[in-house]
Amino acid sequence: METVQFFSKIAIWLAMLGWVAAIIVPGKKWLWTGALVAFGVHVVTAFHGFYGWEIETALEETAEQTEAVTGWRSGMGLWVNFAFLGILAVDLVLRYARKGGPGRIWERLIAGLVIFMIVNGAVIFASGPVRWFGIVLLAGLAVGWGRAKFRRV
Repeated sequence: METVQFFSKIAIWLAMLGWVAAIIVPGKKWLWTGALVAFGVHVVTAFHGFYGWEIETALEETAEQTEAVTGWRSGMGLWVNFAFLGILAVDLVLRYARKGGPGRIWERLIAGLVIFMIVNGAVIFASGPVRWFGIVLLAGLAVGWGRAKFRRV
């Protein structure tokens, strides 16, 4: 594995850890910021290291991975990742622009989107130890979220 590919994988795990921490401990903009920066690094390094800056290659490899897991051949997951990056960028701007932060509904929608992406990227489309790390990460999220809700009661 090339160095840039290694950094791509480290960056996505840092992003996921940041998002999980941000969901468990709401109101910490720096966690959202760090996670978004790490995800941006992941996107750039993945495009460089895995796809050689070729959108066609990225779409084809995404379609192959999707077909292997779901039986449906589609590169749409790549566009979902780009949309995810855009939505989280808008979310971060809103977090800094609005005095009280995003509203409760928006906060839950973003948390749901993040969880959806983690489930897909770290569990469904992962294998071996990576899948187990993803499951542990989601279990940690569930426990942390539950404890945070319990403390507020």
